[in-house]
Amino acid sequence: MNDTKQSQLPIKINVLIQEKHGYPAIELRRITIDPLVIKAIISAAYRNTPLVILPVFQDPIKSLGSLLEKGVIYKSPEDGEYYFNI
Repeated sequence: MNDTKQSQLPIKINVLIQEKHGYPAIELRRITIDPLVIKAIISAAYRNTPLVILPVFQDPIKSLGSLLEKGVIYKSPEDGEYYFNI
């Protein structure tokens, strides 16, 4: 576990929009067989150091619709930008 560079890899993790107990929630999910990612996760756990995580939407348009539907975000009629409700 002498590979210190491995812990600096940005690890892409899928973000799933859900509801739990009536509240909006997200789930971060990733299964990997990539040896570099496995080494980075194990090294970080062993050393109790943080990982660089890059959350991604598998389908950004569908995710945007889900965020709007669950009330996590809203689109401003004035400027057309998205803002958080939470």
